[in-house]
Amino acid sequence: MGTTPARYLEQVRVRAAQRFLESADIDTEAIARRCGFGSAERMRRSFQRVLGISPSAYRERFRSGCPVDHPALLVGGHPGAAEQPWYVLADDARAP
Repeated sequence: MGTTPARYLEQVRVRAAQRFLESADIDTEAIARRCGFGSAERMRRSFQRVLGISPSAYRERFRSGCPVDHPALLVGGHPGAAEQPWYVLADDARAP
């Protein structure tokens, strides 16, 4: 079934923040502003809602070599929560 525009926008913002957390040594407040959350606290709440983990935990897990298909890293925080893992984006040339 579909998703609301607000939830879709939240997911897009979380995906953008994930890319920053994976590849840049930028503090979470700056990432939150760049991705449209407004504050690190709002980004943290969105990460909890969408992924089931905090941005700092996401960054730690990604950098520690956690497999990309780990259940905590799937959109929704569990297998089956989404049809595709977070790293598969329809418009992303890097998608597997």
